Amino acid sequence: MSDESSLNNQSSAPSQLSVEELSLLHKADKVLVRCASELGNYSYINPLNRDAEFEKFSYSLARGETYSPKLEYLDFDPSPFIEELNDLVIPENSEIGRLFRRSRDDLLRVAEVYRLRGTDDFNTSHLFEPLEEETLAEARRILEIPLKDVTPAVKSVSSLELKEIIENEIRLYGLKGWRIIFDDTNASVVSIRGSAKLVKIRPDEFISKKRVQKLLVHEIGTHVLRARNGENQDFSSFVEGLPGYLLTEEGLASYNEWTQGLRSQQTARRQALRVLAMHIARTKGFMDVYSFVRPYLKSDASAFYFAVRTKRGLYDTSKSGGYLKDHLYLQGFLKVKSFVENGGSLRDLYAGKIRLADADLVRKGVLRSATVLPSFLSKDV
Repeated sequence: MSDESSLNNQSSAPSQLSVEELSLLHKADKVLVRCASELGNYSYINPLNRDAEFEKFSYSLARGETYSPKLEYLDFDPSPFIEELNDLVIPENSEIGRLFRRSRDDLLRVAEVYRLRGTDDFNTSHLFEPLEEETLAEARRILEIPLKDVTPAVKSVSSLELKEIIENEIRLYGLKGWRIIFDDTNASVVSIRGSAKLVKIRPDEFISKKRVQKLLVHEIGTHVLRARNGENQDFSSFVEGLPGYLLTEEGLASYNEWTQGLRSQQTARRQALRVLAMHIARTKGFMDVYSFVRPYLKSDASAFYFAVRTKRGLYDTSKSGGYLKDHLYLQGFLKVKSFVENGGSLRDLYAGKIRLADADLVRKGVLRSATVLPSFLSKDV
């Protein structure tokens, strides 16, 4: 699975750079990683009072009335990050320098938006890649396909067994320094933090064997290995992930699931529903989003939390806007699929947590090629 001997001697920092310029790039790298990690912390954007607002919503629903949640958030002052990012000196006479400058500007936009959390002016439409018509059309097509009757899978694998399976998978890839812990606050069954070499598993869960295979492809075969190959580069940003990498990260994970026959109709429908919910949220309020998604979901509660996810960041969710990123999952899948169909190399995308647009940096020799690929990929990809 590993091909360490293929690691070339190319440097991610062009040799013509001076010692001073390299020093500035390494300093910028550390600042960008720290700021990206902190500004990417969803605890600052997730509302504190979701459950209390659901009680109010349920009461209104029972009375035949409507209610748009008023959301509250953790205190967070982005000013120190804005000041530090503005003071950062980044030489731009190299590909890495220009990439870091774009990343700095992206992080400044994120920090400025965080100032507006909990107000009616919160707007993230300029932070993420715009929703494309092809993605919107595909989302509508997916939701028009009738759900197939599927026999529920037997959930026979415990969290403890899952931990052992993941430990074995990491061992097979020869990965060093990774920790696997149980965390009952984990939002999903498994989550990955590449820069900390940490896998978190929600305890007391039981999942199916097919779900296990999907997690191995998605979490280990994509997220962990992209982080691992990012360690081959000279800068930590390729382990943590720079702004804009999420579309490629999740798109590649979905593409890998699809090629391995693990992308279920339910997954595709959830991604499609997120696209259309986000599309509505751009110009309409909470009840418009809720009313649209409710027929596709099992309960009032699931539809409520789905809509809140889209409208978070606002105080009064009857207003337009929200945290408008949920189209990236389906759009990322379509873009990675198109990338491969047009001759793109998946090996390039495994060079680290990079964007599709940065794949040419591997071909130019600015970034080193991936040395550890997932077992389900051909080595000549």
